[in-house]
Amino acid sequence: MSPSNKILEVWLKEYNISYLKNVKLSSLSWLKAGGINEIMIFPQNLNECELVTKFFLDHNINYYPVGNLSNIIFRDGNFVTPLINMRKMRQIIYDFNGDNILLELESGLSITKLSNEMKRNSITGFEGLVGIPGTIGGGVTMNASSYNSSLCQYLTRILVIDEKGNKLSINKRELNLSWRYSELQKRNYLIVKAFFSIPKKNVIDKDTIVKTQLSIQNHRTKFQEKGLPNLGSLFATKDLYRDLSKVNLRFKLIYYFSKIINLIIRRFFKNKILLFRKILVQIYIKLLKIDKDSDFSLSEKTINCLINKGSNSGDHAIRIVKSIQKKIGNHSRLENIIIDHLK
Repeated sequence: MSPSNKILEVWLKEYNISYLKNVKLSSLSWLKAGGINEIMIFPQNLNECELVTKFFLDHNINYYPVGNLSNIIFRDGNFVTPLINMRKMRQIIYDFNGDNILLELESGLSITKLSNEMKRNSITGFEGLVGIPGTIGGGVTMNASSYNSSLCQYLTRILVIDEKGNKLSINKRELNLSWRYSELQKRNYLIVKAFFSIPKKNVIDKDTIVKTQLSIQNHRTKFQEKGLPNLGSLFATKDLYRDLSKVNLRFKLIYYFSKIINLIIRRFFKNKILLFRKILVQIYIKLLKIDKDSDFSLSEKTINCLINKGSNSGDHAIRIVKSIQKKIGNHSRLENIIIDHLK
């Protein structure tokens, strides 16, 4: 362990703040790949967050905040940089007394848990978020949305600790939200809480919410990767096939040809749609020059999802993603976060 982390460990023990040493990131990451983190800290409340960030500031130590590790690709090797994992902070506080329903959510809360909590309270507007493995903090940062539900639709503000240790309240407007983007992606803020205001008209018959959520879960199972480790959407786009069609003539011809075939299959051979997707992915794997025998490849259900077929090498995954990213250029923005720069 590095000298600075030895000092950190002594301090964490003194203040009784939870931590783990020599964490195998391949065990925690949803991609099941990556190196070893020397020390990972698990604050359990705002006070501990303030204490930890102040310690880092006073000792000039860099840190990196994480949540459920559901969209991060870590490099191989040893990470000296401490990671602050917010997963133990997952409290939900309701206020039903005013004109709107007010929510105060800690940033480590699972987005899927939020969707299920809203269902339990007969509150619509969050059904499409079921199945997203990320946390509230990560979801706000990425402006997560799915199946016509947007996490930030009813967001009013967030509470963060900035790089200088200041506790800041940032309103929604200041986040400059756009498709799968927020200004938080340019910052190394520790997101502590998020606040929401939901109209009471969103309280509807629970059975309707249950049916909608179940339909979405079934659709996810059928058309999204569930069998192998993955990080969900690889690129922040509504249609990666269309984005690739802008790269060159070959991708454009394949795109329009596949659109025509897809229409025919949906009209006359609906039971063959998954087989068609599988064949189409194989065509794109060849065009993108991804080794078919590689331990990392693209999901047979969509090219916008990297899957792990049996490796714990983050470096291998990063090489493949960067290769795809280079081919796409500026036609699509990477959604998965590559961590190969931390010490």
